[in-house]
Amino acid sequence: MHLNNLFLAYQEWKANNFALHFCVPTFILIKYEIANIPEGIPFITKTFNVTQKFAQKRLIHFRNQLQISRLQQQLNVLI
Repeated sequence: MHLNNLFLAYQEWKANNFALHFCVPTFILIKYEIANIPEGIPFITKTFNVTQKFAQKRLIHFRNQLQISRLQQQLNVLI
């Protein structure tokens, strides 16, 4: 029974991740120069017709993606 709960939680996480990317695609976010999350929330809310909470989650997720990508590039240089 515990495995079923873990799998359901995983599916929910995947669905939420999909929604973030579907409603506010990464390739479109890259085109805009959003200085910071508080300034980007109204822009994302209006442009993509999403809630402020959703826009904040997406911008945090996008920032994290960028940070991971930069870290991977730095590590690749060291290797």
